[in-house]
Amino acid sequence: MKFIRLLLLITMFNFALFGKSDSVQLNINDMEIAEFIKMVAKIDNKNILVPLHVRGKITYISKKPIPKKNIFHLLQMILKDKGFTIIDSHKGYYIVSRISDAHKKAPKIANYSREEMVHTAILPIHNVDVTKLSSIVKNYLSRSGRLLISQETNSLIVTDLPENIQTAKQLIKRLDKRPNRKIEFVEFKNIRVGDAFSQIKGIADSLFDPKIDSEKILLFKNDKTNILTIVAEQPQIDKLLEFIKKIDVPDKVTKQQVYFIKLNNANAEDVVKVVSQVISKKRYEKNEPRASITFDKELNSLVLISSEEEYPQYLELIKKLDTERQQVYVKARIIEISKNKAKNLGLKYGIAGFDVTEAGLYSLSSTLNGGTYLPPAGIPASIPDNISSGFGLGVTLSFLDSNGVSNTLSEPSILCLNNQESSIYVGQTESILTTSSTGASTTAITQNSYTREDIGLTLKIKPRISNDNKVILNVDATLEDVVPG
Repeated sequence: MKFIRLLLLITMFNFALFGKSDSVQLNINDMEIAEFIKMVAKIDNKNILVPLHVRGKITYISKKPIPKKNIFHLLQMILKDKGFTIIDSHKGYYIVSRISDAHKKAPKIANYSREEMVHTAILPIHNVDVTKLSSIVKNYLSRSGRLLISQETNSLIVTDLPENIQTAKQLIKRLDKRPNRKIEFVEFKNIRVGDAFSQIKGIADSLFDPKIDSEKILLFKNDKTNILTIVAEQPQIDKLLEFIKKIDVPDKVTKQQVYFIKLNNANAEDVVKVVSQVISKKRYEKNEPRASITFDKELNSLVLISSEEEYPQYLELIKKLDTERQQVYVKARIIEISKNKAKNLGLKYGIAGFDVTEAGLYSLSSTLNGGTYLPPAGIPASIPDNISSGFGLGVTLSFLDSNGVSNTLSEPSILCLNNQESSIYVGQTESILTTSSTGASTTAITQNSYTREDIGLTLKIKPRISNDNKVILNVDATLEDVVPG
C-alpha cells in the first residue's frame, strides 16, 4: 500500500512539473482505473460523475509527452475497453456509464464527434432505398448500437460510438450510388412489339437480378409506334439488344389479314372479276397462302384477304379501277314513216331512191342534200327553187314531218357510261289474242285466251370515248310487234 501511494506521488509530481505546459509526461504502472479518472478530471479540469464501480488497473508507458487535450480521449479508450463510456450530461458534468446503457440516456445528436463518446448521427441516403442499406449498416455497429430508419427522409439514425458511426458513413458513401442508367429506343421492323414483349421481359428477368440496382431493367412498349423502350445500364442494354436482333426477324409463315375497301365509282362485282383474275394468275410459293377477294353488293365494297406485303399492290390496282368514268348524253327520236307517203313525196319533189325498208330511211340522194338526182323514167327532173342543198338530218326529218310522211312517236334521252351498254325502251304492254274457241250449238259461249306482250322499240346503246374525246356509238335496235294472222 505504501508503494502504490509512493507511485501516485511520483506520477503527480511529473504532472506538476509540466503543469504549465500543453503536454504531459505519463508513466503509469498498474494503477486503478478509478484513480486514473480522478487524475484526468484534475488535469483536464472536468467534472466527472462515477456512479458505478469501475474495476481494473492500467499501465501506460510513455517515451514522450502527450498533449493535454488527448488525456480525456485516453480515458475514454480505457473505459471502452472495460465496457464503459462517458456521456456528456449537458449540465456541466460527465457521467461514467456502461456502453449498453449509454444509448438509453439520450446522447447528443452530432454527425461527427472527436470524443470517444456515444452519440447519435443522422445519415441521409440519396440514391438508393434506405431499407436496403439498413441491414448492411447494422452489422457494423456495436452490440449496444441502435439503428432507426426514417423512410420519409430516406435516412438512417445511428446511435453508437464515433468509430462505428464513421464506419457506417464510409459504407454508405460506397453503396449510396445512383445507377448509371440510360434509355434505349428499339423500333421493331418485322414483328409487333406486343407479341415479343413477354418473351423479352422473361429473358431480362432470367439474365439480370432485379433486386440489384445495377442490373435492374425497366421495359416499356408502345403498340402504336411499335417501339420498345429499355431503361438500364449500358452493359445490360447491349446484352438485351443481342437477343432482340434474333427475335425481330421476318416471319417465314406469311400471315394474312382482312381488309375492307369501299368503292366510290366502280361496281364492286366488276372489280372483283378483274382482281380475281390477277390473283389466279399470280405465282405463289409452296407454303404461301393465296389471296382472295369478295364483295358486298349493298355496300358496294370489297373484302380482301391478303398479306401485308401484297395489300399495297392490290390496293393500287383497285384504286385505278375505281375511277370516275366519263358519261355520254344520248338523245334519240323515234319516228314512224309511211312507206307509201314517202314514195309519193319523192315523186313530188324529185327525190330519187327515197325509200323506206326494214333497215330504215335510206338513199336520200337528191338535190336536197347536194347529191345527184337520177329521176325515174317519165318523171321530169325538177325541184322547187326555194329548196337548197346541204340539208342536215334534222331539216330532212322536219321536212318529212311537215309533209305528213313521218310521225314522231317519242324523243327519249339517256345518260350512258363510257364503254357500258345502256338501253332505251319505248312501247306499251298489250293483250294479244292467242286462241279462240266456239261450241257447236248456237247458244255456246265463245272462249278467248289472251296473253300480255310488250309491244315497242328497244334501243341498246354502247358509247366509246376515244382519247381525243370523239364518241363512237354502237346502237342495236329491236322492234317488237304483233304479226297479223
